[in-house]
Amino acid sequence: MRRYGCLLLTMSICMLVSNVPAWAQSHYRMDGVVTDADTQKPVANTTVQVLITSESEPSQRIRKSSTDDAGRYSIEVPAGHGWAWQLVPPPGYCSVETNATQVFATTDVRPVFTKNYQVRKGSPIEFIVRYPDTLSAVPKTFVSLGQQKGNEYISGYCELNEKGTGTVTMLQLTGKFNVHCGDEKRKLVVPDGMVAEFEEGFDPRNVVSEGKRQDDGTVVVQDSSSRTATLKNCAALVRDGQLIVVINVDAARSDDESPQLHGRVVAANTDPIQGATVTVGFYSEGGSGSRNINIKATTDSNGQFSVDAPKLSADQKVGLIITREGFGGMDTKPTLVTVGANGIAQVDPITLKPGCSVRVRVVGPGGTPLHGAVVEPLNDQASRTRIARTGPDGECLLTDLASGLMRISAQFGTLSTSTKVPLDTGENELVILKLRDTSAPSANQPERKPALAAGTAAPEWTIMKWSDGKDRKLSDFRGKVVVLDFWGVWCGPCIHAIPAMKELHDRYKYGDVVFLGIHTAGTDMTLVKRLLKQQEWETIVGLDAGDEIVTGETVQRYAIQGYPSVVVVNRNGTVAFNSGDFPTDRALFMHEMETLAKSAGLPWPIDKDASEEEVMERMTRLQVVMFSRVIDEALKTKAD
Repeated sequence: MRRYGCLLLTMSICMLVSNVPAWAQSHYRMDGVVTDADTQKPVANTTVQVLITSESEPSQRIRKSSTDDAGRYSIEVPAGHGWAWQLVPPPGYCSVETNATQVFATTDVRPVFTKNYQVRKGSPIEFIVRYPDTLSAVPKTFVSLGQQKGNEYISGYCELNEKGTGTVTMLQLTGKFNVHCGDEKRKLVVPDGMVAEFEEGFDPRNVVSEGKRQDDGTVVVQDSSSRTATLKNCAALVRDGQLIVVINVDAARSDDESPQLHGRVVAANTDPIQGATVTVGFYSEGGSGSRNINIKATTDSNGQFSVDAPKLSADQKVGLIITREGFGGMDTKPTLVTVGANGIAQVDPITLKPGCSVRVRVVGPGGTPLHGAVVEPLNDQASRTRIARTGPDGECLLTDLASGLMRISAQFGTLSTSTKVPLDTGENELVILKLRDTSAPSANQPERKPALAAGTAAPEWTIMKWSDGKDRKLSDFRGKVVVLDFWGVWCGPCIHAIPAMKELHDRYKYGDVVFLGIHTAGTDMTLVKRLLKQQEWETIVGLDAGDEIVTGETVQRYAIQGYPSVVVVNRNGTVAFNSGDFPTDRALFMHEMETLAKSAGLPWPIDKDASEEEVMERMTRLQVVMFSRVIDEALKTKAD
């Protein structure tokens, strides 16, 4: 009897749980209600999305839920950071918010993030995409309307059903909209320059005239109030008074027609690497790009791969993102695809080097470890695939990264930070990232002061700790010239300036010149020491007192205007030079720089006919010449 009693109790509990709504069962979740902004009534069948960027499987990054008859939704989320992502209202509705995205963080204290949405009835535009008969299967296709309005980009989109139809609803349907259509694998060839322009007040649900093609090829339809819609490079249908925009797909690239990239991935010793993932990235002329997770391949036992890379436009560049467990991932340089007569573009061999790993601990402003912070390497697309989420101890492990300086960001709701971390091959020491609230300007934001001019008494510094563990004051160096380099591991230009500072240090280290670095506040000294070691930089560096970059005590006293900044103090403790004290006559300054460059045998402009590496080398030479003159002049000053 006791056995049956236990069974009945278990069954009762299961029945109770099964009757509890889904929104009440999960521990961490985002939930809320969607209502009509005008009637305040609940709106059913609205899809709410959450973006979980730390998921390794792309299919798991978007989590979604549809509202029930009461307008309620609930989405289970992991502990910590998340994004309230897209809102997809039912046909005929659109979101009141132009941008419904919002970061949030769930915790044990607050396991539920509540976000309520409002939608409003708008103007629905129906779409039909007509595919070519040669297409064996209809791909997942999307259409959208987009309009630039001042600094705001207004858009609406929908995913078409298996019949190629769907509805985009806009809150305001006035003016010119770009029409976009595409599929996730970029196979469809659609007309270029599709545009829909609507006269103010046009009602797409009350159209009385069929589309009339004009001499310029556009199609014009008219509603019952004689207001018009003009379509370019697309057609129109009218069904029961509803405007339907028709997009005729010119063709669909088959696998045989798509250009293919063939290549090989090898290790540093030229041995083939099997099992490397090769993902295609598309890049614009400006250099920005994104990877397409649906176009990828895996290398075989010979390290070889073959991957489709459809060329979408004349200036479309293609790059490859290579990742493999145990190796540092990398991106190839984006290039225009040159396809041979056989439809194949051969890629030079790609060499992967052994990877790095680093454990990261993320803490809040008070130093408490944060469970569920998202930590993301940001150097390139390959490194971004190693994104991770911290556990209950606030730690996570980043693996398969390339050696060198790696920019790493961490985010937990509105708390975030970003810095550069020096990485060596193999396992690296623990890195601690302290987050701060970026949702609002700091209440302690200091007032911007003018830069210290030459002739001003150099103030004493306040340093938390020095890289060599010894204490020192500016007054200790009276009678010597002191070169202060204000910098940070997070600062790209600061890192680029290191070769010049190293050369200057080596040139003057046996004379009456002292080189000291002042690192921005709020950074772990461990990172500073690791960078000094990696760069073989002998300069002693002090960590500014304070919690944030702009509120560091020494930075405020010296009124540092930007990074890097170099301040030269003469033998009497007076500022002899400050790189942040910009001359008021810019034309004169540029003329002086040109004269200085030419005296050093450098071309002007400094980037004339040069690669990025050559520009950096020239900048190093120019900095050495410029600061050498400043230091030599300061050395002429006699001590009091």
